[in-house]
Amino acid sequence: MDHEHLVRRASGGDVQAFVELTRRFQHFAFGSALALVRDFQQAEDVVQEAFVAAWSALPGLADPAAFPGWLRGIVRHQAFRMLRRRQLRTVPLAQAEELPGDEPAADHRLAQRHHAAAALAAIAELPDQLRAGNVVLRARVLASRHCNVSRPARGDGEQSPACGSLEAEGEDADHGDRDASFAGTAR
Repeated sequence: MDHEHLVRRASGGDVQAFVELTRRFQHFAFGSALALVRDFQQAEDVVQEAFVAAWSALPGLADPAAFPGWLRGIVRHQAFRMLRRRQLRTVPLAQAEELPGDEPAADHRLAQRHHAAAALAAIAELPDQLRAGNVVLRARVLASRHCNVSRPARGDGEQSPACGSLEAEGEDADHGDRDASFAGTAR
């Protein structure tokens, strides 16, 4: 069943149709959110809020074929709301010494590296048709921040399989219209 038919049914209040839309577009929404907030847990929160907002606003969607772009707009809106909440608070200069630094704690950075490596390993296991260039590209960007792709990740002088697989995966990926290729993976 195509997503347009599911959108029409969900607009009429069919919860099962919306559950199926959520299943089909959850990775698409997560990838869009992760590209903006750059944090796995916060991206999950953004996606959850976006689907709740989409359910409420779905009856107002005029063209069911526009659902992927419409959902992406909702995800972006929710991500920007979260980013605004993250902004630093201002304090008097005298209290600045007591504030923690901007650099995340070492255990947090290590956890992010493990999450990135696990995500990359999972992407590497996907069949070729599910590994769209945009997913791999976004994973490479994230991993380059957390896996130190330029340096070996293991003590034996070799990169870990998850981080090392980035070079082979992304070389032939089509990076032209990233949103269109990403939207195609959700169907």
